[in-house]
Amino acid sequence: MQIAPGYRQLDVEHAIERVVPGTLALGDPSEVARVDTNSRIISKAAVIIAVLALLLGAVVVINTMAMAVTERRREFGVLAALGWSRMRIGRLILGETMTISLIGAAGGLALGALASGLVVRALAAATFVSPYVSLWVLARGMLVGFGLGVLGALFCVWRVMRVPLLRAINR
Repeated sequence: MQIAPGYRQLDVEHAIERVVPGTLALGDPSEVARVDTNSRIISKAAVIIAVLALLLGAVVVINTMAMAVTERRREFGVLAALGWSRMRIGRLILGETMTISLIGAAGGLALGALASGLVVRALAAATFVSPYVSLWVLARGMLVGFGLGVLGALFCVWRVMRVPLLRAINR
């Protein structure tokens, strides 16, 4: 489509944007190619950032749980001396970790959903991107958060199962 003689391209673009809110009028074909290229780069960068965040999250969860278990070795030794089986102590650790993971995942998802909308508005990028938070996205986030917590718990339970009773009490 061409602009009729006597009209400037920028004026027509602004008029279209006023008539159809939330759109961005691009008059030059090279702008369209640039926007497409930039959106692909942003999309790939978002995937890379998400993978790095998951790896970092896994390390933090496992480290936190390992430190918590290490600090409580004496407590677990006393429980074992009182007649608790290693399996029961393992279930205790697993239950605590799963509860913490669910609470942490729910809190993180709520903050993430809120922050995504705020960041888009703060950067005035609503024309190009919009946060999409559906029930399925939240469910997957809960599964990942819960899974990382269970992974951390299993590592900790494995460590507790290896420590002899007397050494756990003496530490």
